[in-house]
Amino acid sequence: MTQLSDETAKSIWPDATEKGMKELGQQKRYTFEVEGAISLLDIYQREDGQTTLRPTGSNLENAAKLKEVIELRGYKATSEQKQYKMFIGEDWIKKTVPYLSGLCDGNVEKYEEKDHKRNIDCCKSY
Repeated sequence: MTQLSDETAKSIWPDATEKGMKELGQQKRYTFEVEGAISLLDIYQREDGQTTLRPTGSNLENAAKLKEVIELRGYKATSEQKQYKMFIGEDWIKKTVPYLSGLCDGNVEKYEEKDHKRNIDCCKSY
């Protein structure tokens, strides 16, 4: 996040000076300077990857602009989860579960529903 903030600030204000990122409890604070004015952007990142950017301090204008451009660049967390569902016969379950277990770090479940008796969930986090 520091590199993204630094690069974004420089793309908006070529003379911007990065002052770094500090941890403040559950948040991080990115500090930068443009034309002698210090600006602050608070960053809250949850464990599930959700991120909130909040301009703070006395120079909200530059911090709000930085937030806007970071969001326009499509910033998102790197943690993604993909799920796949398949409906297959019992013979295929015997062959597929071990194969999927290898692909999905062992995170494969076989379960039964009222209308579908042969379900496998394969879930892998990246």
